[in-house]
Amino acid sequence: MHTLSKVLLGFVAVAAIAAIFLTSMLYDARNEWLKRVTTRQETVAKTEEDIRKKSLVVSDLQNDVNRLMMNWGRSWEIAPQNVTLLDPETGAVGLQLGLNDGLAVQESAAQQAGQDRLLPTIYLFGNSQDGTVSYLGAFRVTQVTPDQTAAQLIRPPLPGEVDQWQVLAANGIRVWNNIPNSWLSLNSKYQGQITEAQQTVQDEEGRLATLEVLNQKSQEQLARRMAELEGDNDPLPGANQDVIDGLVQTLRNEESTRNQQLQVLDQLRHEYHAKYNELIDLLQRNRNLEKQLPQPGTESEPSTDQATFGQLEAEATVR
Repeated sequence: MHTLSKVLLGFVAVAAIAAIFLTSMLYDARNEWLKRVTTRQETVAKTEEDIRKKSLVVSDLQNDVNRLMMNWGRSWEIAPQNVTLLDPETGAVGLQLGLNDGLAVQESAAQQAGQDRLLPTIYLFGNSQDGTVSYLGAFRVTQVTPDQTAAQLIRPPLPGEVDQWQVLAANGIRVWNNIPNSWLSLNSKYQGQITEAQQTVQDEEGRLATLEVLNQKSQEQLARRMAELEGDNDPLPGANQDVIDGLVQTLRNEESTRNQQLQVLDQLRHEYHAKYNELIDLLQRNRNLEKQLPQPGTESEPSTDQATFGQLEAEATVR
């Protein structure tokens, strides 16, 4: 074989080995890229599924927001220092909120155009320090400027209601230009129950006042009866001594007098019994003396002393 052929054959062999090595590297690189492409495709598919799910969530949230906006309208947050109580009697408040914030723009423009249109009603919710939210009520806007709004509670405030606003709205006020009809119906129901409760309280207070008058009269009558029993420390001029002393003391005095009279009567009874015994003894002695007198031969009439003795015994028995 020619020398050049041998050299060329050597180059071909070397080139074949290099080609085999490069082909192996190309195959490995292709596999690696195919693996990466597959992984990326799976990631893209998963991301698309996540995007689809999150799009559904966003759509639902957007629908909820639209529904809330339809039911509640717009809202504004007002700091506590930007709220002023104008009149506690009527529940009028001043808010640092106005036309520049988008409140009552259409109604104000209509009024400036000469149209007979009322300013809107706004609904105030108080944010307390503990994070709770309390409904303060519906307020009719009475005056609005670019930066300020005056509003008054559409109903008369309940007793002590305005005093609680400072606590209920200690962390600020949220203003809504609309609330759901169900809330309005529920609030009207509660207002009716509060009115009934207030009427019940007024009735009970009237009944209590009547009972207090009756109790006062009964106490006065009891005081008069106690004065009749225990005595009157401030009697009327010319009052009887029984009125001054009282029935209890008068009864005690009468009982004492009766006991003294009973003692006298008992003493008289003992004296009478002693006299009676002396009389019996005297009659017995007279009878004995009579027996000692000479007896007549014939039957004689019963002596007068014996008849008298029998009469005395009968009277003693009756007594």
